[in-house]
Amino acid sequence: MREATADHRAALLREQPAHRRLSESLLSMRELMLHLPHLHVDAAGAPSFHASPLPLLSTITNHADETAACINRGLSAIGSLVAYSTQEIEDGTIAYDAIESLGWLLAELGAVAAHCLELSAACRQARAAAESVEPSRQFGAFTDPA
Repeated sequence: MREATADHRAALLREQPAHRRLSESLLSMRELMLHLPHLHVDAAGAPSFHASPLPLLSTITNHADETAACINRGLSAIGSLVAYSTQEIEDGTIAYDAIESLGWLLAELGAVAAHCLELSAACRQARAAAESVEPSRQFGAFTDPA
């Protein structure tokens, strides 16, 4: 039974398209965290997407999308691992507190992925509005920190 399950898992991994395995090496979350401090903020301290340079908004949009996609793929992979580990969970080989901690981690990662998508949408909207009103803002001053 274990061999059949291992063979099934290996087959599932081989079926994944190559593009779904690439972004883990890009460190998009790290890049996103490096670029976020460069967003302009308003008097209340909230991000001012409309005042930020368009190249920065584009960079943040790309890294936020990549981060959300990477997190979603990781959540899916963890879900598969947990599903295939039910026997080990039931017999106590994997402790229940580890599963609880994993559940809290999954909840936090899901919230981060959702925030990344909201951030990406806000940057896209600000870029679209700025490009339609001021096409010259496309070349705003922004120096990539990398």
